[in-house]
Amino acid sequence: MPRELENDRQLFEEWERALEGGRVYGFACSKTMREETFLGNAGGFEPLLAGVFDNDRRLHGASTAGGRPVVSPEKLAGFDGKILIFYWNDAEVAGQLRSLGLRMYRDFWPYRDFLTFYHWHKHKRVFMPATDVSLTQRCTLKCRDCSMLITEMARPQTPSLESLQSDIDTFFTYVDYQHRLFLMGGEPLLHPDLPRYLEYLGRRYRPRIYKITIITNGTIVPKPDLLDLCGEHGVDFSVSDYSEAGIPGYAGKLARTLETLNRRGCPHTVSKPAWNLHHCREEGLASLSHEQLRGHYLRCRNQACRGLADGKFYPCFKTWSAELCGRSPNAPGDCIDLAAPDSLEVAVKQKLVRYILGDCDNGFLNHCRKCYGFDPEYRRPVVAARQEA
Repeated sequence: MPRELENDRQLFEEWERALEGGRVYGFACSKTMREETFLGNAGGFEPLLAGVFDNDRRLHGASTAGGRPVVSPEKLAGFDGKILIFYWNDAEVAGQLRSLGLRMYRDFWPYRDFLTFYHWHKHKRVFMPATDVSLTQRCTLKCRDCSMLITEMARPQTPSLESLQSDIDTFFTYVDYQHRLFLMGGEPLLHPDLPRYLEYLGRRYRPRIYKITIITNGTIVPKPDLLDLCGEHGVDFSVSDYSEAGIPGYAGKLARTLETLNRRGCPHTVSKPAWNLHHCREEGLASLSHEQLRGHYLRCRNQACRGLADGKFYPCFKTWSAELCGRSPNAPGDCIDLAAPDSLEVAVKQKLVRYILGDCDNGFLNHCRKCYGFDPEYRRPVVAARQEA
């Protein structure tokens, strides 16, 4: 994304006129159906989507939950409106739209990035699409190819409750609205103060967070007090099902966890990742030019996981874990120190917006030289959850 985009007032006004004139459409109906309510409550505007494009022919002629018509992308010929992409793989849809002569940012946006752009120009608010918070570096599994490199950490640490509270307080000094907040690890259920942290998070910041999710590998059954707090503060679970990895004793633990979540009526999703992406290789991509590394970062960063740790915001959380385990040190500008005593609020907010929208001080992160990440040009899948001997 061009660095100057955060200050592109003309582009903002063009999109605002399209919103007011009912010329903005969604793309990918099933996702739009789930997110319509969120869009109306995200803080400041109702997008009034005129309709929704979808590649699924079975949906053409139907309506979304909000009564908007679902139309075929064939209608895009001569289209003079704007599009917000709701499909999880926005790069795939972006390619389809580019093939029709439409331009990124001018004609279409991934909707989470658009909300960041829109709210910054409209209200000078920071809308954060998704952020990970690592509650512990400890885990119940020893995955050889852990994407967070947990098995390479010599002394896995668990931050104190006070440290986690301080981080989130500092974070919300600058962030006005958080779309998704993921509590992860390691295995987050290993943190002894997880219930107290959830209570603190819910009491202070729940109205500013659309969704809070605990990511677990299913090996620890959540205790009743934790599930009570999850119900009180609207927290759900994302359970990674690694049963096909053949881990001794794993299937029984997972079954007990899922039975407990189902019995308590706790909202949860279950994913069965057969593959993980090989994030790090010593030889990596060090031979690429600055321009090539910049392209690698931009292709990857839409799906990269942003993170919060030690008072710092990381546009890619892998860089935090890579530095901790000695893979690659962070270069100046690879993260934003939110706790710096001389941080001016407006300057930090502007830098956060710039980083969210794909820019960073160096154009890419130091760890990009060793990480294939989510870049489709360099994907190297490995079998998920293979355990160390």
